[in-house]
Amino acid sequence: MNFDTLVRFDRSYNTLSSSEVQWLRRTVESVEQFVKKSRAINKQPFATRNAHAQTFSVLRGYLFTNDNLPAQVRSIFDKENYKVLVRYSHGNPLIRPVNQFLPAYGMAIKIYSDGEEWSFPLVNFPIFPIKSVKKVLQIFTNFNAAVSSATKTKRTFSLAWLLKNIVSVVPSALSWSMLKNTVKLLFRKNQSAIGFPYYSVGVYRMGSYMMKLKATPSKKVPLTNTGDHQSSIEQALSSGDVHFDLTVQLCADLQNQPVNDLSVEWKNAPEFTLGRIQFTKGSLKDSSLIPAHKTSFNPFENPQELQPVGQIQYLRKDVYDASISTRRAEE
Repeated sequence: MNFDTLVRFDRSYNTLSSSEVQWLRRTVESVEQFVKKSRAINKQPFATRNAHAQTFSVLRGYLFTNDNLPAQVRSIFDKENYKVLVRYSHGNPLIRPVNQFLPAYGMAIKIYSDGEEWSFPLVNFPIFPIKSVKKVLQIFTNFNAAVSSATKTKRTFSLAWLLKNIVSVVPSALSWSMLKNTVKLLFRKNQSAIGFPYYSVGVYRMGSYMMKLKATPSKKVPLTNTGDHQSSIEQALSSGDVHFDLTVQLCADLQNQPVNDLSVEWKNAPEFTLGRIQFTKGSLKDSSLIPAHKTSFNPFENPQELQPVGQIQYLRKDVYDASISTRRAEE
């Protein structure tokens, strides 16, 4: 692999306009308001996250890196194996019975390295349907206000704006890739969360370069979800070890591998297998031993060479910080 031909990271990929920054401030305020009221909203004894509020399982495992990694990658992933913590969750901010939602799941990976924690939140859908940063912020802000505002009038007004903004992005979201992946997801709606492939969707640094990640189960796991993801994951692990191949795609061409258009799947990207994540029968941990709702998988705590890249990725920094600090203040 010729790293000289790859696109290098530049801070300009993270730049937001003044209008987007103003909306980001409003979004942060809405996140704080939601989290403060999340106990009542989600009927939980603790403050929940503003996304992926519902944790299914937490597993401990190992990442075994490949022997033949490129030198530029081996300089970062310099060990043969790492301890990892993985959280399976539902993408919705509202905690409800699983069968009431689309099968939109998250697999957040935390890698432990010499006192550092490297976090990579992945989801089981390879693209993000909204191209406009401002629209993302408006929809997120309107949703939070619609479920957490103090008065019925404010909630109704926010709901109206939410619906208006959702309708406005429908035309751009109806791409062939979006429709194709939605159909694939719906056909697998009864599958256990541990059986899906997971994607970073957004871009991360790999040293001086930029990458996307994909975690693919390399062993067939039980396809049927019993309605209880915890028991489904227990069933998968009871039949033997479960492995995920962790694949890296590198950005070599901004036209085929755009950084700030997450509605496009990368194509013709140079790729390699970083390593294999392994879960054994003893990997599944009781939530009473690991308080999953308090565990942070914040990729902005990664070292600089593994930080998120891109406008939509970067605006999540203030959102993560607001959610984490408010949850801790509410303990």
